Amino acid sequence: MRRFLSWVRSLVWRPARSRFIFQYHDGIRSRRADPFVIYRGFETHPTFNWKEDPKLLGLQDNAVVLETSEKMAAAVRDVFDLPPFDAGGLTEQECQRLFFAFCEYTQRVKKNGSPPQISPESTESTCSESSDTRPASDSTSMETGSSCETPITPARPSAGL
Repeated sequence: MRRFLSWVRSLVWRPARSRFIFQYHDGIRSRRADPFVIYRGFETHPTFNWKEDPKLLGLQDNAVVLETSEKMAAAVRDVFDLPPFDAGGLTEQECQRLFFAFCEYTQRVKKNGSPPQISPESTESTCSESSDTRPASDSTSMETGSSCETPITPARPSAGL
């Protein structure tokens, strides 16, 4: 009987780690999202090219950088369904951090076949470029020159999970 109940529980409850759930902080609380829904949201976003636009943040032209930062923040708010900063949401810089944290997540899943062990607070206190994670004390300047390369390829957790 105990074995049967364990089997039923394993079908119903699975840790987020084995389910490929992306965890982040939305400015108010920790949230979780299906990374494939987020991926599709960025892939089909009408005004933001998530593979090319982030590269523009590294340019010397301030007008282009400011416009790209605004587009990125708007896309992140659309895709993650976040309110603007005035309503308790994230700042533009925090939206960039969330975007690059998602990019890092997708790259690690693609590379390792399993999600990284990151806490929800990592999206509010660190900013990442590819696999480089900087401490919060270094996050006063905007991250530049990063982009999401080929995002996640569907991978399955091992059968034992």
